[in-house]
Amino acid sequence: MEKWQRVIWGVSSFLFCFVLFFKLPTRDPDLGWHFKNAEGVLVRHRFPWADSYSWTMPGYAYTDSWWLTEVLFRVIGGLGGFGGLAAICSFLPAVLLTAFFLLKSPKISSSWIGTAAFILVAIMICPFLGTRAQTITVIFFAVLYLALGRWRKRRLKAPDFLLLFAFFLLWANLHAGFVFGLFLLAISLVEPLFLLLRQLIAWRPIQPVFKKMLPSFLFFLPALLATFLNPYGVFLWRTILNDASSPLIKSNIVEWLPTTLRDELGLVFFMVLLGTAALLLIKKRVKIDSFELLAFFLFAFLAIASVRNIPFFAIIAASIILKVIPSLSEKRFPPWPFLHLYLFLLFILFAFYNGQEFSGLASWEKMTKRSKLPRAAVEYLKQNPKPNLRLFNEYGWGGYLIWQSDIKTFIDGRMCGWKTKEVNIFEDFLQISSLKKDFPEKIEKWDINAFLIEKDSPLAAWLSLNQKFKKTHEDDLAVVFEK
Repeated sequence: MEKWQRVIWGVSSFLFCFVLFFKLPTRDPDLGWHFKNAEGVLVRHRFPWADSYSWTMPGYAYTDSWWLTEVLFRVIGGLGGFGGLAAICSFLPAVLLTAFFLLKSPKISSSWIGTAAFILVAIMICPFLGTRAQTITVIFFAVLYLALGRWRKRRLKAPDFLLLFAFFLLWANLHAGFVFGLFLLAISLVEPLFLLLRQLIAWRPIQPVFKKMLPSFLFFLPALLATFLNPYGVFLWRTILNDASSPLIKSNIVEWLPTTLRDELGLVFFMVLLGTAALLLIKKRVKIDSFELLAFFLFAFLAIASVRNIPFFAIIAASIILKVIPSLSEKRFPPWPFLHLYLFLLFILFAFYNGQEFSGLASWEKMTKRSKLPRAAVEYLKQNPKPNLRLFNEYGWGGYLIWQSDIKTFIDGRMCGWKTKEVNIFEDFLQISSLKKDFPEKIEKWDINAFLIEKDSPLAAWLSLNQKFKKTHEDDLAVVFEK
């Protein structure tokens, strides 16, 4: 009976996650330039090194840390369309999340608390999934966390080092989020380092402890070295550190902003954070090792500092909750109430979205409409080419321009961290789009002669009153102004 309970719970949980993830519109405005870069790798057999898409920073050297993900997405998209790509990007995390909970807690199929935790974790990671490279990092992080739980319980062998090297080699060429995996590995070294320090303070011999802990220290090295085996070498690390330390990015890119109680995701995050902390306080007898506790609090800090780190915290919090559950005096239930709960949630998901959502996944054209991309406006610009066009575009629309036209962009999703001694393009974009002080001088500096912007933006209102520019196109989403 217990086996069937696990099967029923697993299938119900997977279907809930798959529908939840699959019904998401693509949240990545950079999908367009990802596809364009993939075409360069597949057709011209060249990795992108210098900018060829913008007119503001042509030739600027940059790294494409997502190149392998881009190739995979382009191949899958070419074979199965956007629907096939969206299905795979929903199927993999749904399978992984369900398997994660089943592996961590064999009794979860009869636990209301475990099921509630599963639903909350799915909701927490949901906004960061979809047809985007970060989906890969969420999957890899969860797999690494599971593997570390097993590796730390036994003596490491040569195949473990080779496996970790290959794992990070692949991850470093799929997405820059591999740094969170390295951070997790570094946390696992804190306990052996503390033991060595205690030996030194007590004036005891460190050789026995050091010999025992040496494999743990060496475990980090193959992972770190593997991250340098990419088309850009050490330059990839320089780009990651540059973006991570940029105040402009942290204060203006939505996913880099701090987590607050102002939206539903923030409420769920703090509810899980406080709930997990309360469980740890109530059940002090439950053995949670120092690695998991330290990872929990450090990733909680990272998640508060930046919304984009919430999925990593959610995975660690789930692991701790599942360890505490067996100690709770929780009445066990048969599987059928869970099945009814999931059926009810699936019904809510279908009712919340209209019936056209799934059909919208059938073509790239409908996908662009769902994702609020300026399809009509870009078609107008293509049909009415302007000599020496110097277009100012919305930050989130640059990727679509790159993908669907040969029009050079003012800015796109690659460029938020790009700067030289003379130019900080993201800062100039923010100054113009937000009508900050001296923004007309910035327009003159760049000699902008056309705008592709949101119809209801403050900049559109200002341009409509400016006699130098004339509105030449308008639709439900975008407006075009030209000199």
